[in-house]
Amino acid sequence: MNNLIEKLRETSDLKQVMSLMEEYQGKDWQDYCFFEPGLSYTRNLVFRNQDFNLMVICWAQGQSSRIHDHPTSNCVMKILAGQLTEVRFDWPSSDQSEMVVKETKILKTNDVGFMSDSIGLHRMENHDHAMPAISLHLYSPPYNECTVFDQRTSQQSKSSVCFTSVEGKRVQ
Repeated sequence: MNNLIEKLRETSDLKQVMSLMEEYQGKDWQDYCFFEPGLSYTRNLVFRNQDFNLMVICWAQGQSSRIHDHPTSNCVMKILAGQLTEVRFDWPSSDQSEMVVKETKILKTNDVGFMSDSIGLHRMENHDHAMPAISLHLYSPPYNECTVFDQRTSQQSKSSVCFTSVEGKRVQ
């Protein structure tokens, strides 16, 4: 993971970041993998500076994120284990009640995806009820708060980004 971080620190080019994430084949991500049974997925911060943060996200069986934005950030994600379904949505219009699904795709182990606000909004889901999923996410620049959306009403609210662990140590 340290080698990946060093290479990521040397570039801000999106294509190169995507390539570095695709090339990463380490197993050291397991040092940052913490689950919280019965709660939602966990965010485990691996590295953060002013340019980006890198986190391992652990998804227990059946867990999903809420529909959310990535305020001013690009998100590059790699599936490290299992598979996740990404559901993309159009931004809601002011008179809209239900969010419109734009695209649904399955990301499997070693697949790399990209998301930004210019594309729309999304929700990540682990539909597998037998196996967890693990993903590696890079957000550039990092952010502390995002907007989440109710699919039925398009109602918006703010959500703070919280971590289960930082640099491999559980947060109290």
